Amino acid sequence: MANERLKNTAINAAYSYLYQLLYMAIGVVSRLIFVRYLGRDYLGVNGLFSNILGVLSISELGVGTAIGFALYKPLAQNDKEKIKSIMALFRKAYFAIGSFIAVAGLILVPFLPYIIKNTTGIENLSLYYILYLINTVSGYFLSYKTTLLTSDQKEYMLKKTQMIGTLAIALVQMLVLAATRNYLLYLLSDVLIRLVMQVVMQRTADRQYPFLKKEKAEKLPRQDVQVIVRNVKALMIHNLGEVSVSQTDNLIISGFISLEMTGIVSNYVMFTTYANLFIVTALSAAIPSVGNLIAKESDEAKLAFFKTYRLLAYWLYGWMSLGFIYLSTPLVKLVFGADYVLAQSAVVLMGLVFFLRGEGSAIYNYKIAAGIYNEDKYLAFIGGIINLIASVVAVKYLGVAGVYLGTVIYSLFVVVARDIIIYRRAFGKRWLSVLSGTVRYVLFFGLSAFACSSLLHFIPEMGWGGFGIKLAILVVVPNAVLFLLEGRSPEFRYYLSIAGQTIAKLLGRK
Repeated sequence: MANERLKNTAINAAYSYLYQLLYMAIGVVSRLIFVRYLGRDYLGVNGLFSNILGVLSISELGVGTAIGFALYKPLAQNDKEKIKSIMALFRKAYFAIGSFIAVAGLILVPFLPYIIKNTTGIENLSLYYILYLINTVSGYFLSYKTTLLTSDQKEYMLKKTQMIGTLAIALVQMLVLAATRNYLLYLLSDVLIRLVMQVVMQRTADRQYPFLKKEKAEKLPRQDVQVIVRNVKALMIHNLGEVSVSQTDNLIISGFISLEMTGIVSNYVMFTTYANLFIVTALSAAIPSVGNLIAKESDEAKLAFFKTYRLLAYWLYGWMSLGFIYLSTPLVKLVFGADYVLAQSAVVLMGLVFFLRGEGSAIYNYKIAAGIYNEDKYLAFIGGIINLIASVVAVKYLGVAGVYLGTVIYSLFVVVARDIIIYRRAFGKRWLSVLSGTVRYVLFFGLSAFACSSLLHFIPEMGWGGFGIKLAILVVVPNAVLFLLEGRSPEFRYYLSIAGQTIAKLLGRK
């Protein structure tokens, strides 16, 4: 069973990485073409509308996550009737959610001029927004069955379709911009191809689970529905807080500064988004396996696994955060030009947000896989209120940096509090032992940042050559610091062992 978990995790991760690499490569190229033909204001429209619809998507309330957790056991037991009943409930829930988002999204149309500041020169904003709305809503009606494949550790079956569809969207959109410079056609091509993708993925799920369409599903027992509803309620409160953080930054920047600044920030957000996709692929591929491990292994095995998992999260997010802080602005200058550069204070705060939220993702992923939803349900909500107030106040004095200062405060609060709560619930550990682990990783990050900064100070601006030297420093120094500080830990030795076995196998094949 353990070998099967590892095999499925590896397959999911491999296909996910192929997809993410393709997504990142064509994303950078298509953004360059977008900026060249349409400029910063339209770039701001892209980011802003995505955030507005992200706020509306709070109505999802964690239904997908709760359903995914509810599917683990019947999938393991091959209980087809139970699976059918759960998916029937899921379909009804997503139909209701999609309908709500569509109606709420249309109600917002008359208020768009009050949300967006300084939109001179951009026409048809309402039409563009409606196309974004169609893209968001269609997923609730057409792709709910993909959750079943993910819970069954078969997400790799969807990646081929996603890779082909992503490539098709990018190529068609680049051709449209080069030929017409028409933003409306640019959006229409995305909507149409994405609809085809969703239909194909839905049929993939139908072929894998043909029993879903054979007979009418029985009504899910009341006690099972109550468990799902309880989990959804807990996730709803959590999601409210998360949305108030992740989806409101662009709204604050657009409302208090300008739409153009939203476009400038979006280039930096693109880097953190791509880095996050790369890391999440590694961390999330293991979530269904974690659920399996929690159900079958001892408490000691669970804790040992989590410590190893957390070290991986720290390493990847710490490394990428340092890369973002020190390399994002030089890269923006080289690729997009000096007009697209942010103040370094804002960049540092964005990097700290990325690190803190990423380092805390290990405990969050573990709690989701373990079905621990209620214990920390108010944290994100309380933190979200703190973030919103702090960001709105600080943006008036610090500009963009003020927005992310509020998010740093939120992240510190949630990461520390969640560690204390979930460790006690999952492992029975006291808060001092928990906090020591968090503080240790924050100190490691600070030492790595100091070492990198000390060396980078001597590297002048020399175009791509200077960027290459800085990149080499960022590759070597954080990993060297980690090796010196964690090299003797059981968790680090585990990864060295895995790396050694992998290299040995590769050499053996040769």
